Amino acid sequence: MRRTAELIEADGTDVTLETLEGNRGHLDGVLSIDQASDTLREFYSKGLSAGF
Repeated sequence: MRRTAELIEADGTDVTLETLEGNRGHLDGVLSIDQASDTLREFYSKGLSAGF
């Protein structure tokens, strides 16, 4: 993930990485997504204000 973020940032795109705590591996991306709720809310509000 970090390498992908670095590649995306290299072209000037803003990137935010959010680490979720958990012990279920990839399932934490679904089951623990509430840990990233503030970051996601900010992301979506930027997209909406930009007309996306």
